[in-house]
Amino acid sequence: MCSQVDDMIDTAGTLTAAANELRVMGAKRIFAFATHGLFSGPAHQRIANSVLEKVVVCNSIPLATAQPTTPAAGAKGAAAPADAVAEVDQHKIVQVSIAGLLADAIRRIHLKKSVSALFSHQEGQTVQIVKSKDSSSKDSGSNSSPSAPTTPQPTQTPGGSNQ
Repeated sequence: MCSQVDDMIDTAGTLTAAANELRVMGAKRIFAFATHGLFSGPAHQRIANSVLEKVVVCNSIPLATAQPTTPAAGAKGAAAPADAVAEVDQHKIVQVSIAGLLADAIRRIHLKKSVSALFSHQEGQTVQIVKSKDSSSKDSGSNSSPSAPTTPQPTQTPGGSNQ
């Protein structure tokens, strides 16, 4: 298994080319991870046609579902723009919710607590993956929506010490 990690995915040209090279070099399963999924222009088509098994991004940028482009009135046979996609197949794209992380960061700033503590890994700590609405409805028959992960918080005693 091979993993590619990047800060963002825009048109996915470099990402998919690198994935192809990994396959040529013998990788059987290839995954990509990025903080921000912009998915501009041909990105969805490139990912759909690539050797990538899954692309995991944070939900910092909503996944857009492209709408079919119709020719303007009176323009019979007019071609759709090159980046128009009739249907976006997002089965390879998984989004991880950052809602809990943002909520904890805001709370910590408000309480004048350490924000960097959010990023220190502790043994036994788990990360919950929350799929986008589109991918979760395809992957499971459940109508329940997962809740955002939260971090246990210390309670404040009347004397002012944390417990």
